[in-house]
Amino acid sequence: MITSFLLSGCASINVGNVYIINDDFEFRIDSFDGNTYTDSAYYANGKLRAIANYAFKKTKEKSIFNVGQYISFAENGSKTSEGQFSLGRYIQCCFSGPCYMFYSFKVGTWTYYYDDGLKLAQGNYSNSKIHIDTSCEGGDQVYDNSLDQNWTFWTKQGNETTPGDTLIVTLEALDYWQF
Repeated sequence: MITSFLLSGCASINVGNVYIINDDFEFRIDSFDGNTYTDSAYYANGKLRAIANYAFKKTKEKSIFNVGQYISFAENGSKTSEGQFSLGRYIQCCFSGPCYMFYSFKVGTWTYYYDDGLKLAQGNYSNSKIHIDTSCEGGDQVYDNSLDQNWTFWTKQGNETTPGDTLIVTLEALDYWQF
């Protein structure tokens, strides 16, 4: 799931022949290279819901974009997911000209658990780039969150199993807790 937000800012850069209006985060080539902070979310009953790292903007303001370690928990305290996020960007044509749009995406190995703490699935996200249409001519490319072929799935009894299409679609679309 790709979520993007227009982030206003006065900073501008020149990328090829495109003049970019905002560049709120530190990037080296196509990877986030800035600082992060850790935050926690809690259920209404006070139990821990998630611990996540987020990207700081260049201005040292906190952002809503997950970068780095992410762990979520069920209300009973058992882990429900664990993995890493990265920060991506693409060019959109905004009111005042081309600007960057930012999004978080899952990278590397992720593990999902049943509410009782037993493993449900474990594997890697492939993160190939896909073309998207934007309001700019020609669109741009973003990283997708597709599961690669090397995932292992387990039943609630702990036995390895072959997942159905529904489970794979559920994992690919699984949203994460944003604070």
